[in-house]
Amino acid sequence: MRADPVKHLEDEELDLLNLKGDQLAKKVLELLHLMDVQDWADVTDHNSLDLFRISGALTNCIFLLTGPPRVVPAPTTSTTLEKGSHEPVLTTKPRKILLRVYGVGLESLISRDAELKWLQNLSTMQIGPSLLGIFKNGRFEEYIESTTLTKDDIRHPRTSRHIAHRLCELHNIVNVFPPPEGCIPQSQENIAKWIPLARDAIEKICAKDPIKRAIMDEFDFGKLLVEIEDVHYELTAVHSPLVFAHNDTQYGNILRSKDESGELVVIDFEYAGYNTRGFDIANHFCEWTADYHSDRPSLMHPDQYPTKQEQLNFLEAYMEAEIAMRGYHLTAINLTKYAKKRRSFTSAIASSLTKATLSAFQATSAALRKRTVGDALKEEKSNGDKYASTTPMAVAGASVDTAKASSDANHTTSAVAGDSGMDIAKINSNHSRHGSGGKGNGTLEHERTFTRSSRRREGGGGDGSGGVSKAEILDSMFKEVNKFALISHIMWGLWGLIQASQSEIDFDYFEYSLQRLSEFRRRREEFMSL
Repeated sequence: MRADPVKHLEDEELDLLNLKGDQLAKKVLELLHLMDVQDWADVTDHNSLDLFRISGALTNCIFLLTGPPRVVPAPTTSTTLEKGSHEPVLTTKPRKILLRVYGVGLESLISRDAELKWLQNLSTMQIGPSLLGIFKNGRFEEYIESTTLTKDDIRHPRTSRHIAHRLCELHNIVNVFPPPEGCIPQSQENIAKWIPLARDAIEKICAKDPIKRAIMDEFDFGKLLVEIEDVHYELTAVHSPLVFAHNDTQYGNILRSKDESGELVVIDFEYAGYNTRGFDIANHFCEWTADYHSDRPSLMHPDQYPTKQEQLNFLEAYMEAEIAMRGYHLTAINLTKYAKKRRSFTSAIASSLTKATLSAFQATSAALRKRTVGDALKEEKSNGDKYASTTPMAVAGASVDTAKASSDANHTTSAVAGDSGMDIAKINSNHSRHGSGGKGNGTLEHERTFTRSSRRREGGGGDGSGGVSKAEILDSMFKEVNKFALISHIMWGLWGLIQASQSEIDFDYFEYSLQRLSEFRRRREEFMSL
């Protein structure tokens, strides 16, 4: 585990409006010294600093901070050993970190305390970049030698499957850090909190711009609130497990490591929290329609929303990652044993969080990373190419129906549901009573639902075999995710209105907001009828 020697300087602030060029560099170096950021103590000349603004961030200003290279011992090689010299061989290493300065007015949108808590939790699990220092309106972070994914990268079948693996791993953190009793989904909490803020923002915007006033009059925000309430009510009948969700997996928040592993690293956990699985996956799909590096970055492209075939590619990879983390392979799973293992694991993490549990999670996470970025790259290529040339349903039914292959699986119809994240919303009649309303841990609650219903049910699944096919699981997840895409549009639409009234970042938040909210209306009937 990583140590956490991070210093907090609550009284120090970086004023980007008034500090420019030389003065900004001086202040940044001062902060580095005040916080004893590792490897920067011997840098004394602010002229040796280079601040490069990274584009594409919609909430913060992010800079790549580069300093003079530091001298370090060179790795020992056979050549240096042959020389027989006792003098250490030295080399230089780049000195790079990230500087993040928070946007204006974000206190109403983001809980920095919650964000920092999650970053520290993730750091103990060696997930994401390390925190190096925190000041009043920003922080320094570890720089990961990587490339940021592009709008085209996330569409690639193999990369999409890789993202699914990473997202599944993040979701399973809920098993290490369970939500408190009475926890409601983060998206639901945000929407409730942001509606009055959005209403106030509309008043400010319309007071300054009569054209935007006419647009908002025609849009009818009051009608939107009724529509939001109706959709929230309808979604209570859709079971979607409560997971640890990133909530903002746009392509700019996913890095590909430059080392030989090529591992994907998810960053920026400002909006992270306990949320429905459906929302987090759907939100990523909605981000397929964005191009934040175009001449008009606020313009969305709804025609780029993933097709059913592309979604099934992602969802199948998510399923495989989930089962791989539990020590099973998708085509050789005994659902009865799987269900028993899940119930046992759930009981363990519900009663207490032990070092052994954390170590076990780290081990399974590490194994999954190794599998997905190492040996499984061949499998990803095979599956990715398959999805590029076949129909969705043909692929969905291509693998072995593991439920039918298990002779004792008639008590495991919903075993792949529960907190594993693979629930069959419509098969268990009790699901509607445990929807996304948010009471308690949705994943743990569904485990109990499965146990009760399986005792009562003798006949098993609807096909008489007592099992649920892979195609049925994928179809259920497909419906779940697209319904929660509506919540993504609502949440980020409200966010855009609030930002339009206060943000100083060069981005047309008003245009962005109206597109997200209009897309909610346009696709509401289509998605809710699935």
